[in-house]
Amino acid sequence: PSTTIINNGDLNISDISIIETTDSDVIENKNNLMINSSTITALNSYVIKNSGSLIMLDDNTKLSSNKYALYNNSENTSTIRGGTVSGIYNEGNLKVEKVSIIDTNNSNYIVNSTKAIQMDSVTISNVHYGIRIESGTALIQNSTISSDEYSVTAYRGTTTLQNNTINANGYGVRNEYGKVNILGGNYTSKNKSSLYIYGGSTTIN
Repeated sequence: PSTTIINNGDLNISDISIIETTDSDVIENKNNLMINSSTITALNSYVIKNSGSLIMLDDNTKLSSNKYALYNNSENTSTIRGGTVSGIYNEGNLKVEKVSIIDTNNSNYIVNSTKAIQMDSVTISNVHYGIRIESGTALIQNSTISSDEYSVTAYRGTTTLQNNTINANGYGVRNEYGKVNILGGNYTSKNKSSLYIYGGSTTIN
């Protein structure tokens, strides 16, 4: 489409390929969105701009953009579950469950959060930079994160890491000015340190 699809109700998309050739967002979701066996591609905009409550993707669905595939600014907690997504920018309250997050021409952190994010059973692979917590709170658990540089950066805010597998060529976890709690898991770095504490406070249990 050349104009954004706006959803205020329940929208179901199945067995389709959508390619946006302008800089418009593909879908603005304000309620419930379900996508099955579909590929949706944006150019320099978001595939989904979300302020709704639920986004369900099946394993055969891929959301791709040169920017971030998902932008979230929901005031209440919104959940995205399943599928493959090329990047998330969160400025609201977001749960991310069983999502595969990949890079598509994005040299920034593939997940960036400024408010509240919970990630469970998420896979991040083939990315330059992984997750950056700008501020707010983050709970990342039961997930696998691999990156060429930094896998998790806590700039500010509070980040809890529980039972994750985190690999990096650079720093596995980098705490700049945040509060980081590490509860179990496996952390490795090929060239630098699996845990680098520049500042802030870090607790390991």
